[in-house]
Amino acid sequence: MTPATLTKALLRAAEQLDLSADLATLMRMSPGDLVHLQSGASTLDPQSDEWNRALQIIGLFRTLVLLVGSAEHARHWLVQPNQALAARPIDLLRSQEEARVYRYLDAVQKHELRLPGRRDAGSEPDSRDT
Repeated sequence: MTPATLTKALLRAAEQLDLSADLATLMRMSPGDLVHLQSGASTLDPQSDEWNRALQIIGLFRTLVLLVGSAEHARHWLVQPNQALAARPIDLLRSQEEARVYRYLDAVQKHELRLPGRRDAGSEPDSRDT
């Protein structure tokens, strides 16, 4: 994947998950560096830690959409308290405990479990699905 392609994919995934305001924190980069990415003045460096974090965020988007059915449901899942994680996933992603979210989603996907928050087409979110 080219640096320009990964940068665009990262920005799109963040937008789809409503994470744009948190992206500098999630990427562990300065707001100024993020502005350069958003403006197209720079791209991610394949040799940087940011490259790997971008891959994680893109993977988060893909996994959540696969497991819960849509970007809208993924956004909902991120901000709702999660019993298994004992926290809102977004709060963990913003912290040093972000790996818990990725491990949880890997386990759910690996074992083909039903992710709390999965909705059938046309159904309304259920507060019990957390």
